[in-house]
Amino acid sequence: MITSEHELRALCQRALQTKRVAIDTEFFWERTFYPQLGVVQLGLSADELYLIDAIALPSLPGLGGVLADENTQLILHDAVQDLQILSRHTGSLPRNIFDTRRAAGFAGLPSTISLANLLQEMLQITLPKGETRSDWLQRPLSEAQYEYALDDIRHMPELCDRLCAMASERELAEALAEEMQSYDDPSLYADLPMDAAYNRYKPARWPLPRRPLLYTLSCWRETEARRLDRPRSHIMQDADLMAIVQYAPGNDIELNAVRGLARNTLLRHRAAILNAITAAATIDPLTLPETAPREERMSTEFKQRVETRIKGIKEKAEKTGLDPALIGPKADITALV
Repeated sequence: MITSEHELRALCQRALQTKRVAIDTEFFWERTFYPQLGVVQLGLSADELYLIDAIALPSLPGLGGVLADENTQLILHDAVQDLQILSRHTGSLPRNIFDTRRAAGFAGLPSTISLANLLQEMLQITLPKGETRSDWLQRPLSEAQYEYALDDIRHMPELCDRLCAMASERELAEALAEEMQSYDDPSLYADLPMDAAYNRYKPARWPLPRRPLLYTLSCWRETEARRLDRPRSHIMQDADLMAIVQYAPGNDIELNAVRGLARNTLLRHRAAILNAITAAATIDPLTLPETAPREERMSTEFKQRVETRIKGIKEKAEKTGLDPALIGPKADITALV
């Protein structure tokens, strides 16, 4: 395992010369807001496989240059989460991505297929599953952990080649290349905007006067969770947040009277909750995102038109060997009808 900056920088230089790298990560995610990165796997070929100790080298010196190099192809499976973690640790934005999971959808397979199933289907290789829930922060790693981590990248270049060949056979090579370019979007690797914390509670279902407090409380909790790197529930439970919004206290006395609110929450966060209440009073609910009432029911005729469009898309996709799920979610198709 690579544990020194010198070793890692040397490996990254070789990776840049190779122009093609398989990457994976192993992490632990239970008591923090962000995943705790334990190991990074780097493969230059089927025989040149390396593990990087992300605990000894948290900023992963040199790896950011590999991620950001437009001339070095990065091969991953289900790429976004791994790249989000690596981008946060290195400060670099990934480029030139090949996601084998997504690419499977252009080769006559589901675009949501697991790596184990994809390797079995394409290469008749069976991956062991014993270390799926392993502790990747422990040191030293076990021999089983080493083998598990290396197996995840060992066959990625061959898998990439096979998927590209199958997409070409279906005359989908250009579409596959275009799909992979979407991974160059920097927004994929950034923290979600604060509006996302608010939208988790489906604000359109809340009475209009309650939405400003829902917004200020949810955004405060999200900010604290990120700052302290703790799960949202460690800052405030959903039940407590919704109880406050439902009761809509206007001052400290009314806050004390909120039913179902844990006393511990008040002891820890009274000032912050009162600040959120004060801030909410200054917000026009009509200026908040997702506040316009949504049509919960569609007419029977409209539903039939949507289903007809979805059926047509599915039939056309299946004829070309393209996974219909790649066309877009039902909500997007509905918006176009």
